[in-house]
Amino acid sequence: MSNRVLQLGVAFYPRPVSRLLAAYYRAPDHPAKLRILRWIEKALGERRIITRTQYGFEMAVDKADYIQRHLLYDRVWEPQVSELLKTELAEDDVLFDVGANVGYFTCLALQAGVKTILAFEPDPLTREILQMNLHINGFADRDVRLIASAVSDSAEKRYFFRTHVSNTGQSGLASRNAVSSFEVETETLDRLVSGGRVPTPTILKVDVEGWERNVLRGARTLLRRNAPRLIIFEADGRPNGEIVDHHLASDLHDWGYSISPLLGVNPVDTKVEYLARLRR
Repeated sequence: MSNRVLQLGVAFYPRPVSRLLAAYYRAPDHPAKLRILRWIEKALGERRIITRTQYGFEMAVDKADYIQRHLLYDRVWEPQVSELLKTELAEDDVLFDVGANVGYFTCLALQAGVKTILAFEPDPLTREILQMNLHINGFADRDVRLIASAVSDSAEKRYFFRTHVSNTGQSGLASRNAVSSFEVETETLDRLVSGGRVPTPTILKVDVEGWERNVLRGARTLLRRNAPRLIIFEADGRPNGEIVDHHLASDLHDWGYSISPLLGVNPVDTKVEYLARLRR
């Protein structure tokens, strides 16, 4: 595990250097491999490595981060969710990427041709990296808005908890094992949409580390009147695929959704990605 607490900044290796490093990281292991890599990166100065995902867009990754390390080695994150979005997304969709992190799913949607995306990411460090990933792909001039507010069931100030660099994806309003915290403004999707500050979403992707029900409770009017056709969210799941929080499952059913798990339950980590599809 890295001794660093925070992610690397926005500096990255030039593409030729990144390609060589990425290829070496993915190459078969040998006894001196890690020592050689550490020596190279120490000599060059530790920076982000640009890696091309299997969907054709690039990400400048910090290998100490769990999610970004998967992108470096596997060139994909959450393959079932990625394939679902690639299949379902249409050009005229309005995607809300709530908990956008460094922008993997935002970039995937832009690569798929989606014209309107709102990426919600309250951590300013992570948001800067997201902006960089948009820039290196030439997406900065597309209709993608970065929203600094956290999404919840009320509009107020709350503490946002930042976790260790080894799993930046676990930072959030309800995270455990935080290394730092700071105040953020929270907003509800109902207030944002009804106030005309954002368009009405057709697809919601929600990954907010245990705050998913709060996000959806703050969108009750939207979900009753102009429900997105798909909601992809994370929740604790049972071995049979049921959502542990029966209130969350009941709410979604009442709003007209059928729910199915996208990933099997891990006996160590019970977090499961679910798909809620609007019943016609």
